[in-house]
Amino acid sequence: MKRLTRQLLGSAVAITLTGMALAAVIWVTTTTEGTRWLLMSVIPLSGVSLSVQKIEGSLGDHLLLSGVRARVAQQELELDSLELRWKPLLLLVGTAAVQELTLIGVRIQDNASPDNSPPVLAWPQASERAQLFDGKITRLRVTDLSYRRQQEQPVLLTSLAGSLSWQDGLLSISQLTAVSPSGRINGSISAGFKQPSLMSDLVIALVHPVAEMDRFSLQSRRSGAAGPEPFVGSITISGSAGTRKLLELGSDVGMARHAINLRRLRLTRPGKKGVITADGSLAFTARESLLSLQVTATGLDLAPELNVPTNLSGSLKFAGTLDNYR
Repeated sequence: MKRLTRQLLGSAVAITLTGMALAAVIWVTTTTEGTRWLLMSVIPLSGVSLSVQKIEGSLGDHLLLSGVRARVAQQELELDSLELRWKPLLLLVGTAAVQELTLIGVRIQDNASPDNSPPVLAWPQASERAQLFDGKITRLRVTDLSYRRQQEQPVLLTSLAGSLSWQDGLLSISQLTAVSPSGRINGSISAGFKQPSLMSDLVIALVHPVAEMDRFSLQSRRSGAAGPEPFVGSITISGSAGTRKLLELGSDVGMARHAINLRRLRLTRPGKKGVITADGSLAFTARESLLSLQVTATGLDLAPELNVPTNLSGSLKFAGTLDNYR
């Protein structure tokens, strides 16, 4: 009889604790007060200093935050508003399903000391835990984004919009539109962090033309890795003035530990004679970046630029820091 009583008491305690835990989860995710408690009491335990002027809605469906300020170490983030619509219950089956994420008035101040060590160009790998989850943001919208490093001039982005998905270590961004004071970018990008890969199809429209070109298209593809280079791919760039194509450039690109290597670079100008080919590398050191380039010209006609018929062929070798070319 005593044994049965103990079992009944244990079952009652377990049921009571489970009910309390479930009630707490429901309270946190479905009420404004619970969401406020989570944001203001639990999140700061992770080392994030957070303040929010106004909280509307709940974390379980539709959440609207106004006047957000967050600080982590030497980075500060300010948001005029954040709006989130999602289905958090799908997290139980390993899916983060966000219907809409809107950020307005984003200001990032980065006061971290500069790192003078040479960058290590290792392709990032997703952890096994990250690969267990899938995610999607059906609609992402960011307006008035400003990033400032210490006292430098801020980098401004007028708007950013697109759709994001994460599945089996592959991050895809589709319907991408980014607008800044310098121009506009449209297209799609995908990058693999389980198996290294990179694919992009982008169109770039500039406010101020470069060498008469106000429109560029960029395509990148991954090819097989070679030796010490963990990532090898190809890149193709076309430059146009309106609808008239003025330049085509293609190259194989290899990413080593401290350098980017260019192979079989080929530059042509549609409708004009001559081809420029090149091989080289951009090496990163603690103080500066070093560029070495071997350029070969074949049958190059510079008559439009020099007003004199030419047929130039030969080789040039460049070596030095990037500052030497400005």
